Amino acid sequence: MRYPWVGSATGTAAQPAPSIAQSAFGAGSFLRQLEGSQEVTILRLNRQLECVSYHGPTIPALQLGSSQSVRKPLLRLLSKAPSLHILLQAAQDGLRGRASSLELRMDSQFWELQIIPIFAEEEQVESIALSIRPADATAETLQALAESTRRYRLAAESGRVGVWEWQFAASQLLLDPVLLSILGYEEERNLSHEEISEKIFAPEDLDYLRRGISDLVQGRKENLDLDLRARCRMGDSRIMRLSATLVRDEKGEPEKAVGIAIDITALRDAEFRSKQSEARLRELFENATDMMYSTGIEGDFKSVNKAFLHTTGYGREELLHMNLRDLVFPSDRREIERILLSRLGGAEKTIDEVTLRHRDGRKIYVEVSNRLVFEGGKPSLIQGIARDVTERKLLEEQLRQSQKMEAVGTLAGGIAHDFNNLLTGILGFADLLKARPDDREKTLEAADIIQKAAERATKLTSQLIGFARQGKTQTARISIQDLVHELTEFLGHTLPRSIKIAEDLPEEPIQVLGDQNQLHQALLNLALNARDAMPNGGQLIFRAEKLNRTDMERIERVSGPGEEWLCLSVTDTGEGISDEILTRIFEPFFTTKTVGKGSGMGLAMVYSIVRNHNGHIDVESDVTRGSIFRIFLPMAEPEKVVREESDESGFTRGSGVVLLVDDEEIVLTVAKTMLTQLGYTVLTAENGARALEIYRANPGQIDLVFLDVMMPGIDGRECARRLRAEYPEVRILLTSGYLPETIETGTPRIDGLPLLNKPYQLTDLSQVIEQTLSAPARWRTGGTQ
Repeated sequence: MRYPWVGSATGTAAQPAPSIAQSAFGAGSFLRQLEGSQEVTILRLNRQLECVSYHGPTIPALQLGSSQSVRKPLLRLLSKAPSLHILLQAAQDGLRGRASSLELRMDSQFWELQIIPIFAEEEQVESIALSIRPADATAETLQALAESTRRYRLAAESGRVGVWEWQFAASQLLLDPVLLSILGYEEERNLSHEEISEKIFAPEDLDYLRRGISDLVQGRKENLDLDLRARCRMGDSRIMRLSATLVRDEKGEPEKAVGIAIDITALRDAEFRSKQSEARLRELFENATDMMYSTGIEGDFKSVNKAFLHTTGYGREELLHMNLRDLVFPSDRREIERILLSRLGGAEKTIDEVTLRHRDGRKIYVEVSNRLVFEGGKPSLIQGIARDVTERKLLEEQLRQSQKMEAVGTLAGGIAHDFNNLLTGILGFADLLKARPDDREKTLEAADIIQKAAERATKLTSQLIGFARQGKTQTARISIQDLVHELTEFLGHTLPRSIKIAEDLPEEPIQVLGDQNQLHQALLNLALNARDAMPNGGQLIFRAEKLNRTDMERIERVSGPGEEWLCLSVTDTGEGISDEILTRIFEPFFTTKTVGKGSGMGLAMVYSIVRNHNGHIDVESDVTRGSIFRIFLPMAEPEKVVREESDESGFTRGSGVVLLVDDEEIVLTVAKTMLTQLGYTVLTAENGARALEIYRANPGQIDLVFLDVMMPGIDGRECARRLRAEYPEVRILLTSGYLPETIETGTPRIDGLPLLNKPYQLTDLSQVIEQTLSAPARWRTGGTQ
């Protein structure tokens, strides 16, 4: 096969040309020079290689003229040129910004072709100019023939592009050397129609091609564009994308179809692998056990997987019309805003804990990790993975409560022992009072003992209430001596008699700031651990000493303020702890006890309590000598004590009318007696409804309403609310045996009203009533001073 193209490609990128407004073709002075020549014909081709304008003389030999060339594709304009694919390749190079020079020989005549890119103002190629003029065949021209052909042959082969012709008269399909090479045949070989039918195309593919050619001939299509599978000489298959246009003879009759064939096998394989990869990722996304989702930057859902649907209870269509904020409770929406803003602000990916709202309204606890996705340099999506940790959270809470109840249960034995002793004294001396009512000295002695026993019972009850509280903390001054004395007294009634309890405390008072109940629980947990480490008995020692910060260099991460510190240690002579276990003892749920004997939360709670008090805990253990747990806490500054003078009786008498409201008959009786003893006139009511009736019946005559908070029906708080609504100047004092939300520092208050905790003594009652009656009206009724 002969190569008709001569000349060479310049191989250099063209510079951006002036705009279209400056020149008909926008290609600069070079194009204007060509336009001025009467021998040059210029065609401008758009990016689809269609002729959009024609300038210059007609070229009958090439069938080119302004009337028959405009709006035709390059493939049809020069369809009779042999090896058309070389010109097409050069045109594609022009669209990439590279100018080219070629020569065409047809019917012993040479033509010089130049392809010039035309740039838009944005420095992008918007079209190309194809200039054609006659040329003489010189030695230099013939020498350039091989070089140009070689270059474009390499370009065609690298692009896997070949040219084919279907000649209708001979019913023959011709393939150029590049296409033959793609199919594995020798370049100079001419395949017969039978060989092409039998060896290259399957019957159904050949029929598909024939139908496409028929559509061209019948005018049903202007261009052919289809994909066929072709067999190579070695038996493998290639997928070829064929495009062609119809060529007619001088009489206008269909002569042949000329087109190019591109090997798209690699493209199809890549598309197939991409679809496979996409399918695998989709399957992974859809069937993952964790919740996976994506949202827009505003939080609107874009995709969710099955786990997300199962966990939240919503359908896919429902979620895709919802925002992430719709899945949380109103109180948690600010947290969602924070997470979204932190991601948009470029924060590092972290794990957040979020509470979601199930479709049925229940809470779902999830751990969420989000990442921001960018498209075109701008944030477009937020992708997230969430794990349902509801069961774990509930289990942790149950285990914490179990540990707390275990400690309360252990404490209950000692408290029951003490209570029985106290009740024995109270009941015994009450009987003696009745047996000898005239003996004043013995009566006062019995009353004093009963009072002390009741005070001791009050303290025990307060401690039980403290253990029953969940998560509420109090900050007050704590005497370490009192704390340890109280604990060792409990443990003396609770621990086995084989365990000896000792104290080593300084005489100088030591105080820390914190929650006494929490520190009591921490020491109790350490004591229970020591008990388990001494099954055959031993010694348990509580020791306290003052330290300076400089004495604590061996203790790391001490974060609390101040120079004076307390070291409170709990020492046992038990079995000790091995080095392997020692590093894990403060981990939640870690335990060496058998199933049912421990939750693994005891030492974890001790660690948490100490850290919450700005302290540090250290442990030293030997399997032959036992263990020492040391708690380091910052000491409180010395308290300035101001002594208040009181009269001999300890209480103040008063006058006026008090409405006493309580549903317990015993309390009603003793409180009325105490108020009468203080000099007050007392009206009584057994519930809130009766109290409202009495007050309404005596407007302006009652100086104080003394209300119990916990009552059936209208309780004390509701009764107080109604009285204050009807009588703004009413004086009210509340009382209760247990209100966990009160803060027991100073004078307790609830709903803005003063509160006297039960049990109370005559001195307490007289002082609080005096303060309530003498306070400004707004303070008495819950206003601000």
